[in-house]
Amino acid sequence: MNGTQWELEIFFSDGHKPMKICGSNSYPYNFNKFLELLGIEPMEGEEDTDDE
Repeated sequence: MNGTQWELEIFFSDGHKPMKICGSNSYPYNFNKFLELLGIEPMEGEEDTDDE
């Protein structure tokens, strides 16, 4: 009930076992790059610390 929990599950079409990634209270340093890849606007107030 406190903080932010997130989970990403990736399913593969070639039958490989799904990959699950999760975290608590912070997003990965490159989360806004991931959102950009999906065509989603970065979350307001979130800074992308990826130096690329």
